[in-house]
Amino acid sequence: MTDAGSTWRLSDFVELDHRQCLDYLQQSRRGHLAATRSALPIVIPVELTWLAGRLLIASSRGDGLDLSPGSVVALEVDEPGPLTSTNWSVLAQGVLEPVQVEQVARAHLAFRFELLSGWQRTLD
Repeated sequence: MTDAGSTWRLSDFVELDHRQCLDYLQQSRRGHLAATRSALPIVIPVELTWLAGRLLIASSRGDGLDLSPGSVVALEVDEPGPLTSTNWSVLAQGVLEPVQVEQVARAHLAFRFELLSGWQRTLD
């Protein structure tokens, strides 16, 4: 696989620790939420907002995904490059929780993540 004309190998990637994953997650404003609908996988783009230490997720109405409290989901955020010298990706797995947010115009659900993993690669 190539990226900006260079070949990369699996050994080029470094696993991120929990703190690094959290740092990247906190700076992200968009991501992809994966869940199931009628027992089939579905992935939708979502907007991310941090409020009072909680990660809030909003999706478009009519996206085909029933975002209901208690749903087990996965969230992926990344910076795939080549705009920066470092590529990274973070995957969070967890449960959606209800939240009352008067300060935000759109409907949101809080995402309580239970597992974080990630990787990064610095370009030469």
